[in-house]
Formats: sequence, structure tokens, C-alpha cells
Amino acid sequence: LFIGDSTNRGIMHYILQKINGSLSEWDKAHNLKLYKSINSNHTDLSFSYYPQFWLPANHRPAFDKAVFQLIKW
Repeated sequence: LFIGDSTNRGIMHYILQKINGSLSEWDKAHNLKLYKSINSNHTDLSFSYYPQFWLPANHRPAFDKAVFQLIKW
């Protein structure tokens, strides 16, 4: 599980490349993203962009809610 900004997304992509031998998928996700079939179907990676700065402050999920959404997904 990775949660954070573009820096954490970059770290996740680096790890994905090292585990999988290549970076078969890459995007600038600003939401939830699930990567399956990593490491010969032994590993799943998921990412949630946080904080969701483009939402009005009263609609941004709290950190614990963002983590829960990522785990549940």
C-alpha cells in the first residue's frame, strides 16, 4: 500500500519496476490505483493520492479514511 503525493507515487513506480523487472504500467494517478499481476501474480500494489487538494476542504477525506479506502479497495 502506498499513500501520498507524487513523490510516493514515484517511489511506488520504482519498486514496481524492481519487483516486476520492468515498468509495464505508468500513469500520474490522482486517485486510487491498483496494480495486479506483479511479480508473476504474487504481489499487488495499490496507491492512493493524498491529500486530494483539488477538492474543497470540507470534502477532502481525512487521512485515516483515505487509508481505510485503500485497504478496502
